[in-house]
Amino acid sequence: MARTILVPYDGSTTSARALPYAAAISKIGEPGRIVLLTVLPTREETDSPNGPMARKDWERTTRRRLQNAARRLRGMGVGTVDVETRWSVQTDEEIVGAAKERNVSLIVLGTHGRSGLSRALLGSTAMSVVRDSHVPCMLIPPGRPLRDLKLTRALLPIDGSELSAQALPLAIELANAGVQIEVLRVVPPSATMVPFAVPGAEGYLPVNLIEDLTAAAEEDVRSTIAKLPKGRASGTTLLGSPSLAIIEQAANKKVDVIVMTTHARSGLGRAFLGSVADRVVRTAKIPVIVIRPRG
Repeated sequence: MARTILVPYDGSTTSARALPYAAAISKIGEPGRIVLLTVLPTREETDSPNGPMARKDWERTTRRRLQNAARRLRGMGVGTVDVETRWSVQTDEEIVGAAKERNVSLIVLGTHGRSGLSRALLGSTAMSVVRDSHVPCMLIPPGRPLRDLKLTRALLPIDGSELSAQALPLAIELANAGVQIEVLRVVPPSATMVPFAVPGAEGYLPVNLIEDLTAAAEEDVRSTIAKLPKGRASGTTLLGSPSLAIIEQAANKKVDVIVMTTHARSGLGRAFLGSVADRVVRTAKIPVIVIRPRG
């Protein structure tokens, strides 16, 4: 699975956590390329401290830091690493623009974890990149290792919608490269708790309807597994809160990454707060690959 991966890198521990995961993805299947990008927050020569000379020194220091990170990646077995610096006050736009110009297939970003896509990472850059990116974004939570690692298992949550199915092509790529895919369909509380309400009350569903919903979910899991490479997928249907079930299943199955779509047009912004994907991103202790729906 040859791919070009973009890693926004500012020298912080947060951004450094993205390096081993970018390396691991690049080594799945055919060797891939990693692009390390630092966006320096200014537009004009006069914006930099003490004028053009300070700007030149600033860029030299930044490129040295990027080259050090590139050496780390090569030490993890990555064959091709490019480094790039850009000057702009619109860091998120530069990252998204670089992803388009270089035809990247994945952006890997570190997060601070307390509020999901932390505003502390290059300001509000991570949140804006996920919202505006035309390619999937892999979000690395705090506490993940800074050393070399390997991805062997991925969790693919589905919900029966066309939007959630848009994560399937990436899951197929991972499976073709040897990653085991765990498919998960969760029947939410609204369909499992209401039988305990009084018959005739608003929201009441009979037990046989819940059984039908569960059966449909199980069929959806089987159908999804059938689309994945033979022997590379298994699946589960659970009852309960989708976000909690996803987190618990990820821990129980010891997966390395969660692959899922967002359902909000505005991505993981305020309009998406409280959704399943946002809760998973905010609480997962493993990376989450977020895929923005097309169209």
